[in-house]
Amino acid sequence: MAVMTYTEKNIVEAYSILFNNLSNICRETLTKKLLDTKKTKRKSANGFDLSYGGWENADQSVDEIKAEIKANRKFREKDPIFV
Repeated sequence: MAVMTYTEKNIVEAYSILFNNLSNICRETLTKKLLDTKKTKRKSANGFDLSYGGWENADQSVDEIKAEIKANRKFREKDPIFV
C-alpha cells in the first residue's frame, strides 16, 4: 500500500473541506467521476515523453541541440518599467 506524502495529505484535507460544503447531488456526481478516473488506467508515457529525440534535425547530437538552443536565447538588457 502506498503512503501519502505530507503535501498529498494536505491536498486531500483541503478537498474534503470543499466537498463537505457541496450539495448532495454535487457530492454524488463528483464521487462517480472520481471513481471513474480510478477505473481507467494511466498511460505509462504521455505524448511529451514520446517526443524525445523527435527534433527536426535528427542528425544532431543532444549536446549540439542544447548548445544551439542556448546560443539562440535572447535576454532583455533592462527590466521593464511598469506604470
